[in-house]
Amino acid sequence: MKRTLIFLLAAAFLLPACNQGFRTETLFLEEDIPFREGSQNALDIKLNIDFPVAGYDREVLQAMCRNIRSHPLGENYTEFKGSLKELAADYRNTLVNDYMLTNQSMLEEMEMQEDEAPFLNWGCDIQGSFGEKWEDWLMYQVEEYSYYGGAHGLNQKGLVSFDRKL
Repeated sequence: MKRTLIFLLAAAFLLPACNQGFRTETLFLEEDIPFREGSQNALDIKLNIDFPVAGYDREVLQAMCRNIRSHPLGENYTEFKGSLKELAADYRNTLVNDYMLTNQSMLEEMEMQEDEAPFLNWGCDIQGSFGEKWEDWLMYQVEEYSYYGGAHGLNQKGLVSFDRKL
């Protein structure tokens, strides 16, 4: 009886430790940036992207993060060295600058007023999260909706597989 109780207590303490190995942090940003002050037109940004921070060797975590950054955010973020907060700010600022410059030049080229332009509402919604684990494989799913002017937006889904043995 005493031996069983010791085994159960040991299992109770070891079980949570097994689940604490793999951890993630989330890059989160949700913001509407108006084209001009008081404008009804805006850039809508929603980012909710998980990044691994523990559970594997440092080199493996860095490789996973590089791959995750490059898929939804673009190859120019593959080697980004800052924090998730800095990454969100940099991506936001780059997207806002593109939004403002592109749309201002389009308004000028087309000689249109803002209220006549249907292309001024942009949207970027990126969701990235870890999913199923199968044998030595860890799956990561990216879902993205983007609208940068034009007739309609673009929905994309992608799956990245990581070999957990590496």
